[in-house]
Amino acid sequence: MPGLSIVYHPDGDRDRQDHRTAESLESLKHFEWYEGSVLHDDGRLFLGFTGYPEYPVTVIETDSAYICLEGLLYGRSGADTRKELERLPAILFENADDRASGGADWLRNADGDFLVFTLNKRSGEVCVLNDVLGRLPVYYHESGGRIIISRELRFITNLLDEIRFDPMAIAQYLLLGHPLGEKTLFDGIYRMDPASVLRMGPLRGRLRVEPLLRFDVGEHEERGIDPERYAGMLAESLCRSCGRRTDTSGDILVALSGGLDSRTVAACLKKSEVPFTGITFLDSRGTARSDTPLAREIADTLGCPWRMFRKEPSTGADALKLLQIKSGMNYLGMSFSLAICRELRSLYGADAVLFTGDGGDKLLPDIEPPAPLRDAVSAANYITDFFGILPVDTVSDLTMIDRREILGEVAERLRSYSERDMKMKYVHFLIFERNYKWLFEGEDRNRSLLWVTSPFYSFDFFTSALSCPARYKRSYRLYRDVLRNISPEITSIDYAKWMVPIDSKSIDFFCFMRKVYLSLPRAVRRPLGTIYRRNSGGYSSDSAIMECLRGQLERCGPISDYLSKESVLKNLSGCSRTAIENLFTVTSVIEEHHGGRSSLEDYHDSALTG
Repeated sequence: MPGLSIVYHPDGDRDRQDHRTAESLESLKHFEWYEGSVLHDDGRLFLGFTGYPEYPVTVIETDSAYICLEGLLYGRSGADTRKELERLPAILFENADDRASGGADWLRNADGDFLVFTLNKRSGEVCVLNDVLGRLPVYYHESGGRIIISRELRFITNLLDEIRFDPMAIAQYLLLGHPLGEKTLFDGIYRMDPASVLRMGPLRGRLRVEPLLRFDVGEHEERGIDPERYAGMLAESLCRSCGRRTDTSGDILVALSGGLDSRTVAACLKKSEVPFTGITFLDSRGTARSDTPLAREIADTLGCPWRMFRKEPSTGADALKLLQIKSGMNYLGMSFSLAICRELRSLYGADAVLFTGDGGDKLLPDIEPPAPLRDAVSAANYITDFFGILPVDTVSDLTMIDRREILGEVAERLRSYSERDMKMKYVHFLIFERNYKWLFEGEDRNRSLLWVTSPFYSFDFFTSALSCPARYKRSYRLYRDVLRNISPEITSIDYAKWMVPIDSKSIDFFCFMRKVYLSLPRAVRRPLGTIYRRNSGGYSSDSAIMECLRGQLERCGPISDYLSKESVLKNLSGCSRTAIENLFTVTSVIEEHHGGRSSLEDYHDSALTG
């Protein structure tokens, strides 16, 4: 994964640290075009970068500060970006009483996907600041007076003498597809929260984690708005967001499906007169084949070039590469994406920018729960029932952790959110937990090959969309009106989810039926969902992934420290593909870090997942 890596250890063994740090940085060169470089090393503080030459990194040095920006501030020239970055040291280091408010104000006005490293040359203090929504995943660890921060978990684990996994994080991963909060699969390694500063320095000693903003979904809601006027304002805001993200010399690509989010992004680019190419992915099993003709119709309507790419089943080599890049934070079922992004890079160049519609489905439709949630416990039960990849009882059986403890952790996480209303806590979970730990990691996987962005995460649009009351979002009313303001002609093209246009009167019926469906217990809902999705069964017992998984259980003893091998073998036949791929990700991470060799190497050319 391209990005920055930091080691701060003023009292460490310099010779040993240099050797291990250099080796760790070298291990992050995942592709032949990756380069590694040491940006700063004064014997106490190390800053390194690994990535491809086109990946955005900006270094600025003044008399008093050393500043490194990874990522982009959108809509700013190089000179304006420099001015903004040069303002940061005074905000982060000098105004002790106003740091939080000054930093928060700076973040609110910095539309971008970024991480900023800042060194105060006079005091030796270091700050690492991420963007307001935490778009670039960052991980950190502190032990023995040493602090390690990196965009890649592997850089940190390479420097640890002992690696342990977090049993509860594994349980949450098997249950929901991601750990909750700051957890990663590794014990003692945490993920940086959005809109935060990591501080370290000789005067402070230990690492300090300072949140600059805390989001309360409920406090954004505006009363008494004019829905049609508000939809026009949101459409303008989204078009501006798209325009700010097109300041590049490379080709603009839009991941175009038959859904609403990607067509909205494409329509914004068209309205802004930005040339782009629509690209559509068809998986080898054909589960999304209805998207292809709709995506082509959208592209034809907008008058843009369009290409279809077929997702072939991923091989053991693909899965191993994803394992090395993301260390389990993106499950191995998505390893086919690396081959697709590599093809895009080859066809369109390493400076191409891939636009997605990620985030639109959380901001413009009504995502409040279909039924009242009395308290955190009932909300935890609903979330694990609806979003659970495996039933909580099965996860308890697999991980040997009591189901009440697993549910209790989910409930406690919900209680920690700022909102008072439980339905708003649920919305917070969807936006800041699911997106943050699920979608952002997937986008980051693709950034290992080319830059990826979504205009829905511009802070001005993000907060404005959150401010619209749910009653105006029901039955896709707000989404329809926003899309009409951008491109009325594509509003009448079928929405792939229900195969009717978003402005059809049938939408009310489908939304009502969806609410009924979401209210059903898991035992009824899951079989109906399987029928609806088609081809969503598990893997056959003689498939390569099942064979590999069984081999891991047999050869890697440490797996049984975290999973019941008997339970795994007992439950494999009844699991969905996603559940098996999630489980396989966990066993693969444990094996690689404790076994010294991955079984995936034995399946280099074998079709493994997909």
